[in-house]
Amino acid sequence: DDRNRRSIYLVARRRYNLSLLGVFDHPVLSTNAKERGTSAVVLQSLMMLNDKEVLTQARQFAERVAGAEANAGPEKWVDSAYLYALSRRPDRNESEALTSLLHREKERSLKEGRSGREATLEALASVCHVILNANEFLYVN
Repeated sequence: DDRNRRSIYLVARRRYNLSLLGVFDHPVLSTNAKERGTSAVVLQSLMMLNDKEVLTQARQFAERVAGAEANAGPEKWVDSAYLYALSRRPDRNESEALTSLLHREKERSLKEGRSGREATLEALASVCHVILNANEFLYVN
């Protein structure tokens, strides 16, 4: 379960580089660095959108939200996801946009033949994936 915890510290091996961190300017461990470099490149966006680990985390995030709010509706799920990820409630526009996304994704999943629960979880995972890709989540101010 430690695998699912966000952390500042991470066990690192000098010869083993995590691809996710490499895209985000992971420092080279064989040398000292006085200052971390920064960049914003296309690969970072593509990694956050398509990486298997990121998609797995979005699904686990959705399961956590749905589990905590089992009898709630889409608006409450969006509200809870924002509180978990960003420590704030969504404004009206954010709430409407993500609730609409949740409904569209659920309808798409149902048309593809998934059960109601599976379609709901998949739709909620899409919403959680959007939140995990928000600048507010990725960059600390």
